[in-house]
Amino acid sequence: MNRPSITYGINTLIQNLDSAELFHLLIENANDAILFMNPTQFVECNSRALEVFGAKSKDDIITSPPWMLSPEKQPDGSCSKTSALEYISAAVANSFNRFYWQHKRLDGTLFDAEVSLHSFVVDNEVFVQSIVRDITRFKKTEEALRKSEQRYKSIFENVQDVFYQTDAESRIALISPSISRYSSYSVEELIGRPVGSLYAHPGQRKDLLTILMKEGQINNFELELVSGPESTIMVSVSAHVLLNEKGEFNGIEGVLHDITAIKNAYNDVVKERIMLRTLIDNLPDTVYVKDLEGRKIIANCADLRFIGADSESEVLYKTDKELFAGAEGEHGWSQDMEVINKGISLVNVVSSSIDRNGDEIWLRTSKIPLKDVDGNIVGLVGIGHDITSDVAGNKALKESEEKYRTLMESIPDGVYRSTPDGRFIEANKALVAILGYDNKEELFKVDIKKELYFDIKDRETAVLTEKFEEMAIYPLRKKNGQKIWVEDHGWLKTDELGNVVYHEGVLRDITERYNFQVQLGQYTEQLKQANETKDKLFSIIAHDLLSPFNAMLGFTNLLCDDEVVFSEEEKRDMLLRLKGVAGNTFKLLQNLLTWSRMQRGKINLESTVFNLKEMLLTVFEVLEEAAHSKKIRLVDQLANSLQVYADKSVTHIVLYNLVVNGLKFTQEGGVVSVSGDDMGDFVEIRVKDTGIGIPADRLANLFVAGGSKSTPGTNNEKGTGLGLVLCKEFVEMHKGSIRVVSEPGKGSEFILLLPSGSFVQKKGWDNC
Repeated sequence: MNRPSITYGINTLIQNLDSAELFHLLIENANDAILFMNPTQFVECNSRALEVFGAKSKDDIITSPPWMLSPEKQPDGSCSKTSALEYISAAVANSFNRFYWQHKRLDGTLFDAEVSLHSFVVDNEVFVQSIVRDITRFKKTEEALRKSEQRYKSIFENVQDVFYQTDAESRIALISPSISRYSSYSVEELIGRPVGSLYAHPGQRKDLLTILMKEGQINNFELELVSGPESTIMVSVSAHVLLNEKGEFNGIEGVLHDITAIKNAYNDVVKERIMLRTLIDNLPDTVYVKDLEGRKIIANCADLRFIGADSESEVLYKTDKELFAGAEGEHGWSQDMEVINKGISLVNVVSSSIDRNGDEIWLRTSKIPLKDVDGNIVGLVGIGHDITSDVAGNKALKESEEKYRTLMESIPDGVYRSTPDGRFIEANKALVAILGYDNKEELFKVDIKKELYFDIKDRETAVLTEKFEEMAIYPLRKKNGQKIWVEDHGWLKTDELGNVVYHEGVLRDITERYNFQVQLGQYTEQLKQANETKDKLFSIIAHDLLSPFNAMLGFTNLLCDDEVVFSEEEKRDMLLRLKGVAGNTFKLLQNLLTWSRMQRGKINLESTVFNLKEMLLTVFEVLEEAAHSKKIRLVDQLANSLQVYADKSVTHIVLYNLVVNGLKFTQEGGVVSVSGDDMGDFVEIRVKDTGIGIPADRLANLFVAGGSKSTPGTNNEKGTGLGLVLCKEFVEMHKGSIRVVSEPGKGSEFILLLPSGSFVQKKGWDNC
């Protein structure tokens, strides 16, 4: 490949220098990519440029236009080619130009860079030197710190407990925003306020300080604090003493947990808070050359700033022993002599120094032997890459993580971070204990969706709640399978595109409180039902017993009145009517007694296998006269072999009440039929009539005690209102069911299920 005349120009440039080898080593061993170009194409580059841009050889770069190593557009939307030409033109006009640029490697990957352009003239031809520094690592560190700060700020602002710090004079120096949840004070009102003014009982503060000064920390110390002009709250304090660098008392840091609700049998949500603030400094690299005595013969501006010199003349022909005081100078000079005498390069050696402003700066230094054309060592080239920002950033990040860990591990509630697909990636010890696992490693293997949730809809609800940063309450499964109820205050963390990266939150075990509330609700419902049942029973007794007794008293008074003379036929009629009233009243009392025994659990079933048809015939026999009096046909459509497994007496009552109900609401000339089929494990029994039917508004309360008032029959027959209620409760005692299909004017059909006798004989009731 024919290259431009820059080769001649570079050779001329090298000849003009004191040492060509010196220049070559300086360029080839630089930490930055160095490229030479005329205004339209690259003409030379160093080895570092090949590494930075992913090139296999210089041929991949040389003769290419400068914008080939850039994306089509820069992050600000500007055209890379247009901007590059503008920067090159500015460098040619002003000799030097430095700016941020986004480059593209040959494999297409992008990276951030700081670019310095410097123009020079060789044989009347203008060239531009481009120094490209990859700042991707710095950008990543900066972004990590920014995210870390946002993360800890989010936790701090959402912490449920109150985190605070006091200074050495016992004034409030820091307090979390959550204080407004428990008091009428704002953060602004409390900052700078003496903490002693918030104690409802000064003696409690004295006791707290005594323990703190003696032990250095305190856990779960209960005391009463002022929460407003006329209000106080009970809190649990966990705190420790803060010391300065000299080990002197510098304040107190702690967490306040509101236990007011706990004192009143309620729990409140614990808030966590985190503080973090980091700072990253950015300084340029240093470049210098030394002779065989370790004296500097070249020093760039960055090296001068590092040393604290104003001009290069101040450092030339001086060793590190002369430029740096004490051990630092001796150590630097010893390294120089080792490189020069042994010919071994020192690469990426990390060291620190104090600049002229008294600030500590860190360098990653490489020192390479400098050789002449014959291979003889004539000195060294040193390049120092400033990593102060990395060190400071890593230190700040580590301290921040430590603060976060300390706070997270000290609170009693579970703190977690999980992935959208349902895996824990962070958790504190409290969460491990709440869910019953042995350690974090075991918990991190759990599939949250499958192993913790009883119903996956609970997780969907929780995620929706996290979207609005609200509280969710749902059950979780512990490692041993035990169900616990938790209160989860969670939130979603998303990336720049709004995609959920992970879930964060604070989780509290509220099983005891939840069970108490459920039990309280059950007791309330039972009491309500008991009161309703009592009222219904009184209503039934008042309505259904008062009238029959009035009738009986009326008849007996007439019969006992000597002044009224009745014929034998009239007396017989009154006695028959009196008998009918007494019979109905007796049936009512029987039903009331049976229903009362059921409510008190005094009825014990004695289930056996028996023929249903035989029992139905006994029911029909008892009701034959009643059916005959209304000219109603009783029709038996049961198969001879149909058997049920039930209590005979209870089944007789059920069939009796259903047939009586059919007779009561069927007009003269109608039909009441009973049919049934063996459905396998149950027998379906159908009692159907051709009567007046039931209005739709009465169907819902037909089987509820007192829910439906007794209705007179087609011949004005009286009822008790309990017959169908007894049927339902008796059937359900057999694990069966009953329902009704009815339409006004078209009759009714009661359909009930009782255990099949044939099925029980084959498999046993326990297998039904």
